Amino acid sequence: MARRKNKHYDIVGGFVRIPKTMLDSKAWRVLSVEAKACLPLFLIKVHKKFDDAERYTEAFKFPYAEAERYRFHRDMFKQIIIDLESRGFITVERGASLKNLKAGEKAGNRFKLSRSWERYEN
Repeated sequence: MARRKNKHYDIVGGFVRIPKTMLDSKAWRVLSVEAKACLPLFLIKVHKKFDDAERYTEAFKFPYAEAERYRFHRDMFKQIIIDLESRGFITVERGASLKNLKAGEKAGNRFKLSRSWERYEN
C-alpha cells in the first residue's frame, strides 16, 4: 500500500503574527534574545485582530507565575519587561505594588501593547 503524502500540515496550538516591519526595526535588532522569545507571549494576550486599532488600548495581565511556566525566571522576566518597555513594544499599565494591594485590587502586572518601537532611534 502506497503511503499518502500529506500536503497540509496541521499547526498545533496556533501561531503568532509578527509583522516584517517589526522584525526589520531598529528596536527589534537591539532586543535581547530572551525578550525576542517572550514578545510573542505578550502578543497573544490581546484577543483582537492584528489590524484592529483597539489592539493597542486593551490592557492585559501577564503574571510572573505564568512567565515561570514558560521557564522565564523572575529576575529574567523583570529584565524582559524593562527591555520591551524601553524599546517601545509594551507599556506597563500597572505593576503589583503595596499601594494597589491596600486599595483592595488584586496584585498583578497589567500591560498594553505599544507601537513606539516604530519610532525607536537609539
